[in-house]
Amino acid sequence: MRLAARLAAVLALFRQILPKARYCAEHTDARTTYLADPSLWLTESEADQFEHALTELFVHAIGETPGDVLGWEPYQRFVESRQPSRGSEWVYYTELWIRATESALTYVSAAAGSVRAIREQRGTMAKTDVLLACVTDVEIDAIFDEASKLTGENLRERPELHYADRSYHDLGTIGGARLALVQTEMGTATVGGSSTTIPAAIRDLSPRSVIMVGIAFGVDPDKQDIGQVLIAKQIQQYEMARIGTNDGGKQTFVTRGDRASSSPRIMSRLRAAKVKMRSVDVKFGLILSGEKLVDNKDYRVQLQDWEPEALGGEMEGGGLYVAAVESGVDWALIKAVCDYADGKKRENKAERQAIAAGKAAVFALGAISRGGFSSEHAFGGGGGGVSIRAGDGGRDGSKGGDVEIRGGDGGADGADGGDVVIKGGDAT
Repeated sequence: MRLAARLAAVLALFRQILPKARYCAEHTDARTTYLADPSLWLTESEADQFEHALTELFVHAIGETPGDVLGWEPYQRFVESRQPSRGSEWVYYTELWIRATESALTYVSAAAGSVRAIREQRGTMAKTDVLLACVTDVEIDAIFDEASKLTGENLRERPELHYADRSYHDLGTIGGARLALVQTEMGTATVGGSSTTIPAAIRDLSPRSVIMVGIAFGVDPDKQDIGQVLIAKQIQQYEMARIGTNDGGKQTFVTRGDRASSSPRIMSRLRAAKVKMRSVDVKFGLILSGEKLVDNKDYRVQLQDWEPEALGGEMEGGGLYVAAVESGVDWALIKAVCDYADGKKRENKAERQAIAAGKAAVFALGAISRGGFSSEHAFGGGGGGVSIRAGDGGRDGSKGGDVEIRGGDGGADGADGGDVVIKGGDAT
C-alpha cells in the first residue's frame, strides 16, 4: 500500500473515532455517562486499532516509530493521555490525546513530503523511479555495462545500499529517472526468488515502476535469432493449471489464473522506444512463466500446444507480476532469447547468454534514457507544506464531515512533496 493510501486509511480511522474521543474528553463524570450510553465511548479495541495503524504509517513513511521520532518522553505522555477505565472495555480519551494525534499526523505527513532529504541523511537512495530486477550474473553485468555507458560513470564503484533484508545497487539517473537494481534468486517460489525479493524491494525503495531484465528461451529457431528481445505484453503462469483426462483417455491441460497484462504506461513508453531503436529486434507478446528450467524440446512443444501464442518463456515473471500488482506499482518484463529450450542449452551457453543479456539491457536502458519514467511524468512534482486539523464531531457521538485530502502541484503521496491539506469537517 502506498503512502497516500496509508495516510488516507489512518485519517479515516481518526475521523471515525474522533467524535467519541471528543465526547470522552468533554465528560468528566466518565462512568455515569458511559453507563448511560456505552455506544458513545471508545472501546479499547478501537483505540488499539488506530494506534497500530498510526505506528505502521510512521514506519512506512520514514522507517521509524512515533516513539523514535517524537522522543520517548513526549510519546509516553501521548500514550498515557489515553486513560483506560478500570474493569471495563471502554477508554477515556483526553483533549491532550486529540491534539497529540493531530500533531503526530501533521509530523508524519510533513516528513513523508521531504522523504528525499530524510533518506539522503541516512545514506540511502533519495528516491527510486525505476527498480530493475535480474537473476543471473551475466544479466547484472550487462545492466551495469550499459548503465555505465549511459551515465558516463563506472557504476560498479558506487557503494551498495544495504537495507534490513536486501541489498541494492544505485544506477544513478538515466533519462531523468533514478534507477536501482536488485538481484533475485532463480525462480519465483524459491527462498530469495522474485516472489519475496521484489515485494521487499518495493517496500524498501518505493519505486514507481519495476522492470525485470534478462534472458529467456525462445520457441522458434527459424524465426527468432539469439538476442531477439521479448517484451511481455502479457504473462501466463503455466504452473497454475488443471491436468485432467478427456473421454479418449488422453491427458488434458487447462491453465488457471490470470493472463496478466503489463502496465499500459510502460508498454506505451517501450513501444515508442522501439520505433526509434531500430537496431534492436523487439517483439511484444505473451510470455510463459514457470518454475521449470526448460531444456527439452518435447516439453517446449507441449507448452506451445497449450499456449500457441507464446513467444517464449522464463522463470521469474510470475513473482514480478504478483508483487507489482499487489503493491500498486507499474511493471514490465524485458528478456531476450538465449536458447530454444530444445536440449541444446549448453552449446555456446556463455556466448549466447551474454548476447541475449546485452540486448535486453540495451533496449531496457535505452528506452528509459528516452524519458517518461521519472516520478514527475507519473505523478507530477512540487513541494509544500502540510496542514492537518481534525474537525469537530457531534457531541452526540455522530461522525464529523468528510475528510479532505487535497494535493497541490505534487502528488498527495508525498513524492517530492506537494501541498497537502487534510481537514476534518464539522458534524451537525
